Amino acid sequence: MEARVKLTVSLDSAYKKAVEVVGGKSRNISLCKNAGYSVPDGFCITTEGYRLFLNSNKLYYLIDKEVTRKSFDDMRWEEIWDSALRIRSAFMKGKIPEELERELDHRLSKWGEDELFSIRSSSVEEDSKTYSYAGIHESFVNVKKKDILEKTKLVWASLWNDRSLLYKKEKELDSSRSSMAILIQKMEKRDISGITFTKDPSQSEDSLVIETVSGALNFLVDNVEMPERVKIDRKTLNIKEHTLRGEKEILSEQTAMDIFEKSIRIESIFGEPVDIEWTGIKDRFTVLQVRPITSIGEDPVSERKWYLKLTPRGDSLIELAERVEKKLIPALEEEAEVFSKVSPDGISEEDLLEELKLRGESYERWAKVYWDEFIPFAHGIRNFGIFYNDLVNPEDTYEFIYLLKSQELLAYRRNKDMKRISESIKSEKNFKEKLNELLDSGVKGEGLIEEIEEIGTPLSEEVLNFLKQNMSVGYEGVSLEERPEIPIRVILRMSEESETDRADIAELDEYADNYFEKATEKAVLEEAKIWLRVGRLSWKLRDDDNILLGKLENQLLIFMKKGLKLLKERGQVKSIPKKLDPKDWGKICRGIYSGEAVELNTSIDEKDRGIDRAEPRQLLGQPSSPGIYTGKARIIKSVDDFADVERGEVLIFDSVQPQMTFIISLAGAIVERRGGMLVHSSIIARELHIPSVNGVTKVTKLIKTGDTVTVNGDLGIVTVGNRLFDI
Repeated sequence: MEARVKLTVSLDSAYKKAVEVVGGKSRNISLCKNAGYSVPDGFCITTEGYRLFLNSNKLYYLIDKEVTRKSFDDMRWEEIWDSALRIRSAFMKGKIPEELERELDHRLSKWGEDELFSIRSSSVEEDSKTYSYAGIHESFVNVKKKDILEKTKLVWASLWNDRSLLYKKEKELDSSRSSMAILIQKMEKRDISGITFTKDPSQSEDSLVIETVSGALNFLVDNVEMPERVKIDRKTLNIKEHTLRGEKEILSEQTAMDIFEKSIRIESIFGEPVDIEWTGIKDRFTVLQVRPITSIGEDPVSERKWYLKLTPRGDSLIELAERVEKKLIPALEEEAEVFSKVSPDGISEEDLLEELKLRGESYERWAKVYWDEFIPFAHGIRNFGIFYNDLVNPEDTYEFIYLLKSQELLAYRRNKDMKRISESIKSEKNFKEKLNELLDSGVKGEGLIEEIEEIGTPLSEEVLNFLKQNMSVGYEGVSLEERPEIPIRVILRMSEESETDRADIAELDEYADNYFEKATEKAVLEEAKIWLRVGRLSWKLRDDDNILLGKLENQLLIFMKKGLKLLKERGQVKSIPKKLDPKDWGKICRGIYSGEAVELNTSIDEKDRGIDRAEPRQLLGQPSSPGIYTGKARIIKSVDDFADVERGEVLIFDSVQPQMTFIISLAGAIVERRGGMLVHSSIIARELHIPSVNGVTKVTKLIKTGDTVTVNGDLGIVTVGNRLFDI
């Protein structure tokens, strides 16, 4: 009978084990120890320990469900984040098996209670020549002995974190075969630490690079300090570059050459270029980690992977919060406000060209900010959720959202204004009848605005002010400012009957009190306040940024349309499309300037409205807002579909944007193809307390308008057909 793999192994023998047992990081450090190099004392929890934990807590089924329920190709990053959070919560609720806990106690017994440790991931694929998981999995330093079990579970869970799943998706790796060992070592503190690249990863030339800082290595790894940099020619042994970061030199030429020699010998152990994390110099030189360099010829800074940019952590996220709140959002609001004060009517051709160019360049600049800074800042919600769950350990993985909802969204404020106006309209029967008469007679756009202005009552003024403040946004190439009939129809339908009050699921104060109480107990109160603030700002921005960008888009569309009218008069375009592509602003500018014919992108006007329909009974998605509701489906594919929405329908979207969430005020429930807790349908549904399911693949093709559907926001299931029994 084959002997069972041990749950833990010492670093003296880990190099004898297969990578599938101890992982790349543990095996590499053990090889260095066997070669006579100083490494921090410690041991490895093998992948057998990981599997024992999964089996004893029945986690294999949960992981399999999360990673196979839907193809990664059909999942957006929000959905992957959600899956990772659910897996992480399950790991944290799991119990370390007694057999493994006994072995850990035995291994740790030689150290005192005040000793500090590093707990590092050592996955099977990690630190290999083919794949680099640097910055992907969790590792912890300065961990107290009593906290090792908790940190062990967090490192295991990081095998399934969002960064790891996104990396596996990009590299087309098989998630189901992943496994994790863990390297536990006593902390070693020296006056100087650094990283050696035995071959410069940013160039193909034959140079070795040393980056060093004073103090602990994490100051360098976490970008707290800029390193002193030494580049040495491997053939001539000449120092080609020595860049200081302060007045005092950290490495002398002699010390740099000593590190060079040690690093080259370590490279020979592995037979390929490596990067070596180390602390201490001369006879105190201690190897902390070694891994093959996988990116020769790439700049490790400018070419960092997009998934790491997407998920800023720690101080980087806090700095981004400051920048977003105090600089970017005010600047975006101010720019939209300035543009709104200039009308395209009556201006010269030269001024039209200049104003259109200003708006086009502004829109493109802010679209880049959106992807580079606003999207990564959405991770603030995630970061707070992880912090909250680790601190409180709630039954509901998404309980933390109740602390975020106190932050009023622009879209939610707009919807409250609509509700207030609809209540006023109930008591103004003549005004209500006049609005219905205008809509029934087909009055639209500017004509409808002029008719409402002629009514001349305080309520008509309130309606006009609402439209001006809230509908000056663009959505899918359409200026909602030019379609006032849509929000007015929604307001009228809201006024037709009393909306059922939806009570809060729980009092905010209850969750806040518990959160701060736990934070006080664990002496992390200030940190808890910081992450709550970042989470709330991130939650608010996740919805508000689209509305503010929509205001810019609206200004661009208005001037594009004015430019197109001029081009049509000149015969440079045959017709003006119903929907405009904001990217076409440059073509319009060139046409005005050159007098040449202009060909616009018309694909935005040709959205497929056909039904490629199977006969589904149950569609699986993600629960995004709790509750169960049965009603008639309404497929929403464009602005034109808004006019047909009836109160209480189940609205089915391909994707929801905040500019159009006012229509959700009429919905009994919502379903969306896009998935994740951070998509806008999730945010607005939780604010309105209506059931919601998202992440339903091809939902707008599998359901048709008029179908009876049941939306179960607790389980993430959409049932098509009459409800046979209560779910």
